[in-house]
Amino acid sequence: MSFRSHFRDKQEWLNSTNGCINLNTSSDEAAKEYDAALTQMCGWYEDPALGGIEGTLDRMLRADNEFVLGRALELELSLMGGLTAPRLDADLANKLESFNKLIEGRKQQGTLTDQEALHAETVNCWAQSDLKGSTLKLERLVSLYPEDVLAVKMAEDTYFFLGQGMAMRNSTASCVARLTQSGRSGSKNPLEGYVHGMMAFAFEESNMYPEAQREALKALEMIPRDTWAIHNYAHCLEMQAKSEEGLKWMLDRQPDWLPCQSLACHQYWHTALFHINNNQFDEAVAILDEEVLTRCVTSCSSLDMHDGSSMIYRMELVDLFNKTGKTKPANHRWDGVYKVCQPHKRDHLIGFNDAHFMMSFLGTGDLETARELIETIDEVPTLNEGQTIIKPLLEAMYKFKLGAHSECVELLEPIRFELVKIGGSHAQRDVFEQLLLVAALKSDKRAHNMLGERMLAERDTFHGRRMPQTELLAKTVAA
Repeated sequence: MSFRSHFRDKQEWLNSTNGCINLNTSSDEAAKEYDAALTQMCGWYEDPALGGIEGTLDRMLRADNEFVLGRALELELSLMGGLTAPRLDADLANKLESFNKLIEGRKQQGTLTDQEALHAETVNCWAQSDLKGSTLKLERLVSLYPEDVLAVKMAEDTYFFLGQGMAMRNSTASCVARLTQSGRSGSKNPLEGYVHGMMAFAFEESNMYPEAQREALKALEMIPRDTWAIHNYAHCLEMQAKSEEGLKWMLDRQPDWLPCQSLACHQYWHTALFHINNNQFDEAVAILDEEVLTRCVTSCSSLDMHDGSSMIYRMELVDLFNKTGKTKPANHRWDGVYKVCQPHKRDHLIGFNDAHFMMSFLGTGDLETARELIETIDEVPTLNEGQTIIKPLLEAMYKFKLGAHSECVELLEPIRFELVKIGGSHAQRDVFEQLLLVAALKSDKRAHNMLGERMLAERDTFHGRRMPQTELLAKTVAA
C-alpha cells in the first residue's frame, strides 16, 4: 500500500474544506507541497518519493517563500519536538526573526489573514516555551477554522505536553463534527481519517476507551496505514489490561505501522510492554535492544528518547534484565541514550523531557550532570511547572538512585496526582507511579510500605487481576 500521492491545489483546498480553508498564496505548487508536508506530519512518516518532510518544505518555500502558513508549519515542526528553541539555536532564531518581519510587513499591507496571524502568535508562544499561551491561540483557530488540521494537530500536541486530556478531547471534537456534518458540498477532506485518529487519542487520554476504539477503527477504515490510530487503539488495550489482545493487535498491524518511521520506535515500545504483561520478558528485552535503542540513537528525536530512557528505567526498576538471558554491562544500554540527552542538560524546554534526561544521567551514574539538570531549573522560569512539579520529581529520582527510598517517597507522594501536568500519556507517566511504588516498598518507614501495598492493590483493582508487571513490582522488595 503506497502513501498518498495526490495533493491539493488552492481550489481543491477550498472545495475539500467546504470553503473553510482559503490558502493565502498565489502558488498552486506551494499549496500542494503544504498539503504533502501536513499529510506526512499527521501520518508520522517521511515519504522518500517526496524527499521526506524536509524536501517537501524546501520545495514549498521555493515555490512561495512568503507563504505564511507554510513558514509557520516549518517553524512549528522545529519547535514541537521540545529539543530546540530560538534561545538555544541561532539558525532557528534567524528563521523566527525573518518570519516575524514577514508577518509585520503583511500587517502593514493589510494582507495578513486572521488564520495566519493566529498561527504566527502560536509560533511565538512556542518559541518562548509559553505552551499555555499557545493553547488560547489554537483554540481560537479551531473555532474560526475548524478544518485547519494543522491547528488541530498543534492543539493535540500542546495539550499532550500539558497533560490536558479533556481540553484535547474538546478541541479535536469540533473538527470531527465539522468533517462529518451532513450537507457538506464539494470533495471530501483527505485528512479526515487522521482527525479521527487524533480524536481516538483524545478520547483515550480522557479515559473514554469504547469511544476511542470506535474513532481509531473509523480512522483505519479511511487510512489503513494511520499509525497514530493503530497506536491509539493499542493504548486502549494497554489501559484495560487486555495484554494478549494488545500484543496480537500490534503484531498483526505491524506491516501498516512499520513504514511510518517517526512513530515506529514508539510502536515497538508499546509492543514490548505487551510482551512484559504476557510474561515474555526475553522478547521485551530483545525489542529494547534491537529496535528501541537503535532507533533512539539514530533519530535523536524526543519521542524516541522517551522510549529508550523509560524502557530501560522500567526494566531496571524491577530487575528485569537479570530475569532474562540478556544481561549486559551496566552502562551498555544507557550509553547511547545518554549521548542523545547530555547536550540538553540545561535546556529546560519541556518538563517531560527533563524527567527522561534524568533517567539517562542516573542510569550512567553521572550524578554531577544529574545535579546540574536539577539546579539549573531555577534559571529557566518559563519551564511549565518547573518549581512545583519538575524539580521535586527530579530530586525524587535522584534520591532513589542514592538508595534514599524514604526521601524519594517524601518528595514524590505529595505530587503523585499532579504529575499529569508534566505531560505525556497515561501509559508513559506510569513509570513514575512505578518509581513511587518501588520506593515505598523499599523504604524503612512502615507508612511508606503501606502506601506501596496500597498502590499494588490499586493496580489489581484497575486491571481486575494481578498483572505480570504488577507482580514484578511487588517482588522488588525482596531484590
